[in-house]
Amino acid sequence: MQKKFFPNTKIQTVLLILIGFILGSPFAISSLMYEEDVDKAIWGFPMTKALLFSYLAIILIAWYINKKRKLSADLDFRLTKLHMLPLILVVLFSFQLGLNLPFQKVCNNVFSLDTHIFSTELLFILITILIMPVLEEILFRGFILKGILSTYSPKRAIIFSAAIFGVINLQYSMIPGAVCFGLLFGYIYYKTNSLGLTILLHAATNLFGILASYLNHHFGNPNLHTITDLYGDYSILLIVILIVTFAVSFWYLFKNESKFNLD
Repeated sequence: MQKKFFPNTKIQTVLLILIGFILGSPFAISSLMYEEDVDKAIWGFPMTKALLFSYLAIILIAWYINKKRKLSADLDFRLTKLHMLPLILVVLFSFQLGLNLPFQKVCNNVFSLDTHIFSTELLFILITILIMPVLEEILFRGFILKGILSTYSPKRAIIFSAAIFGVINLQYSMIPGAVCFGLLFGYIYYKTNSLGLTILLHAATNLFGILASYLNHHFGNPNLHTITDLYGDYSILLIVILIVTFAVSFWYLFKNESKFNLD
């Protein structure tokens, strides 16, 4: 019987993540325990470092099991379908600033969550833009999605991998946006088999997220009370423009989705 790429079932995926987090927990805890501000530890840079250690542990486990099965991850980092890149970037930019950050602020306000910490540390920005996208794409698309595509239909595999990608963020207000990104990146990976492209898009998404938080903290108010607390006096006009831009660009993107197909 031919061995399948690991993980290739939902149970295997969940167990892999749990074991990886357990093995990575000593390093994760060391990143959290020296932070006196609890909110900053949970929602800020320390949690990002904690996730980094856990992701590394999960990837190494999956790599080792597949090596024992004599199976290669065959990760393709080549950049393909770059003619679609500008349009996808418009979709991601307008979604991050026009829908995702406003939703997070409303959600945090409704549930009284103090998760508006904004870090300007260079190391945090570099990890968020350069390192985390690589690790997350290798894990969620290069291993998890690749593996479960051998067992489930593309639709079910993409939805499941996106759900896992969303839930693992831990922050309630970030889950819906992360799931949306997971669906888009999963679909693009399925169509192109290019981790290079999804890594680039993931990095751009994180950059747009940092930009949205920067604009919110410098022109608005992290604690949302009125619409102007988002980006300042022109928030309403900006949000309307961004939502219209997102709707039009997203519609046009999937109207031409056949251009994603592998050559």
